[in-house]
Amino acid sequence: MGFLDLDRNLKSAPLIQTLSEDLGGREEVEAWMREYIAGIFIHYRHHRPLGGYFFFSRIQTTLFQSPVIRKVHNDSALAIKGREVAGDLSGTCLFLVGMMGCGKSTVAKDISEALSYEFQDSDKLVEKAIGATVAKIFSDSSEDKFRAAESEALNQLSETSNVVVATGGGAVVRDENWRYLKQGITIYLDVPVEALAQRVVAAGLEKRPLLVASGPDNSPGNAHEQALARLSKVYAERNKAYERADLKISVAKIASELGRDLNELPPSMIALKVLEETQRLINRH
Repeated sequence: MGFLDLDRNLKSAPLIQTLSEDLGGREEVEAWMREYIAGIFIHYRHHRPLGGYFFFSRIQTTLFQSPVIRKVHNDSALAIKGREVAGDLSGTCLFLVGMMGCGKSTVAKDISEALSYEFQDSDKLVEKAIGATVAKIFSDSSEDKFRAAESEALNQLSETSNVVVATGGGAVVRDENWRYLKQGITIYLDVPVEALAQRVVAAGLEKRPLLVASGPDNSPGNAHEQALARLSKVYAERNKAYERADLKISVAKIASELGRDLNELPPSMIALKVLEETQRLINRH
């Protein structure tokens, strides 16, 4: 087998065929894959004889080990699952709930793209309605003012369709809000508090008004300790409310099953799991 034979048969391999279809035959991806496989071809030509089935099997195994291909393949799987679940949902909205820093916004964006839904962030709607950032609302007014505006935003969102909503971390506290959330499917992204503390400190505590108020010392070590203590308290107060969601997605479990670090887990992998569990929920009813 020569490289010309390999090039002609490139898209006959199941993995390559699936990727080509879902990527719409983008020239830059095909060129990259040809270059990548050419390198594999040269390596195996100098080290062992080539056999058709064996060779393509090794190519696909090697491709799956590439971070680039793993991402492309996962995005492809997400797109396929999105098309399936969109039909099952028939326009029903999805509301993602969970602690600050759990990844609601990034995961919700991936889900909305896979479903061809609109993405909305309830915090952003509150900021637009009041004309100030969440942090500014908390510092200049009060949490009550923010919560009232948040309830109104959720009320409006509950009357829409074909939307994936990333809610604020405290949206679950008010019983009133559950009347709105239950108009769609609620999904709780559960992330361990230790991981949450690492994320919010890395992103900057000034964006989290509930954590900024926890103490005056903002040195790196103390920032993490204060964030962890405050998040643990908030988690204890809210976890029972989060558990009211229709689905609970343990991000730590996904990371463990995939052998990945929790904080390095791509949002698309979590989004795929959300859609799989959403489909199972729909099929049970």
